[in-house]
Amino acid sequence: MVYVKQLWKGFTGPDLSRESISSAPASSLDLRELTIDYDSDSDVIVLGSRPDNEKQSLKSNVEEGKQKPPTLLGRDPTTDPVIDVNMATQLRPFLPPRFKQASKWKLLYSLDQHGISLTTLYHKAKVKGPQILAIKDDNDDVFGAFLNESLRPSPTYYGTGESFLWKVIGSNENSRVKIYPWTGRNEYMILCDPGFIGVGGGDGKFGLWLHANLETGHSESCQTFNNELLSRQPDFTCVELEVWAFEI
Repeated sequence: MVYVKQLWKGFTGPDLSRESISSAPASSLDLRELTIDYDSDSDVIVLGSRPDNEKQSLKSNVEEGKQKPPTLLGRDPTTDPVIDVNMATQLRPFLPPRFKQASKWKLLYSLDQHGISLTTLYHKAKVKGPQILAIKDDNDDVFGAFLNESLRPSPTYYGTGESFLWKVIGSNENSRVKIYPWTGRNEYMILCDPGFIGVGGGDGKFGLWLHANLETGHSESCQTFNNELLSRQPDFTCVELEVWAFEI
C-alpha cells in the first residue's frame, strides 16, 4: 500500500487534486492500476493495487473509446454515397448499446444500385433488426432516421423510443451530425405502407415523410422528436437514398 497524506486542513473526504497526491511517487499513480480509499480516522488517502480482473475491465472501457470507425459494406464504388465513414462514426454513439459495437454496416438498399422502387426497398429491408435511413436531397443536404425496427408495411405505427431523427450540419471536414431523440410525448415512431414512409408524427405532421416514388419528400417539426426541419424547406426532392443494417 502507498499512503498519501492529505494536505488540506478541514477536508472531510478524498481529494484527487495534484496537491493531495504530491507525496506519492509519480510511477505509482496510474489510476488504472490503483484503488483509492479515504481513511477518515488517520486523514489519509489509501492507494492499493487493483485486482487483475478490474484492470482488464478498465482497459476494455478505455479501448472501447478508441473503437475503429465502422466498415461500410455493399456499396458499389462507382455510385454516389449518402452515408460516409465520418457520418457513421458520429451516429454510432447514439445507437442502442448492442449496435454501438457493430464493426460492419451493411448496405441493404440504395437508389443507385437497386432502382427507384418502394416495393424493392421493403423487400431488401425485410431483414430483422434496426436500420438507418439516409437521404440526400437536391440541395446536397443529408438527413434521415435511425429506426429500431426494419422498414415494412404496417397498418399502424410501430417502433420504440430508441428511434431518432438526424441531420448533417455543415459540410466537408467541419460537418457534424445533429440528433433529435424521442421526446416521450407520443409513440408515433415509424409508419410505412405501399404509398409512403413516415417517421415521427403528431397533429398530422411527420418529422420525415417520403412518397412511394422515392423522390417527393416532406419534413416538419413533430411531437415525437421535437425536431427542426431536416431539409431547408418543408418540401424536398430526394436524389439519393440508402438503407443500412448492422452486422454484430
